[in-house]
Amino acid sequence: MRLSYFFTFAVLVGTVTAVDPPFPYCYMGRSELEVGDILTNDEYLCNGPYKLVMQSDENLVLYDMSAENKIIWASGTASNMPNVEQIQVQLTLKPDANIAISILFNGKWIQKWSTHHGSPNRSAAWMEIDKEGQMAVYDIHEQLVWKMKANDLNGGIVIG
Repeated sequence: MRLSYFFTFAVLVGTVTAVDPPFPYCYMGRSELEVGDILTNDEYLCNGPYKLVMQSDENLVLYDMSAENKIIWASGTASNMPNVEQIQVQLTLKPDANIAISILFNGKWIQKWSTHHGSPNRSAAWMEIDKEGQMAVYDIHEQLVWKMKANDLNGGIVIG
């Protein structure tokens, strides 16, 4: 899709050179996750050079792809269990504005990490990776609920 766009552009200007897009195609083609959406093993969202990956090792990591895959933020939830490729993990945005990482253990989903900023009085609308590489959650009134703390590799929280 994205490659087609670049190829079409190249043909229109008279060059028939395949041009690779600067960054991989984003999961779901978006930089945001809505309530009920799920990212599973190795799926990701991105915005420009920033890529948020729900890794198979159970760690949620935000990378700056323009800086040689520099890690900007991580949830600090990497598993030390063997055979991590067999573990099912998912990231969800809950209706109460909480972001949660859960793993499938003995047939049941167990929450391993969350932003702890959920509230029954607050309705989430979306979580996004913005153009500055910040991950944030907004409510239905477009008010900021939670924002990551840059350079925190242990799931830092700034706004409650």
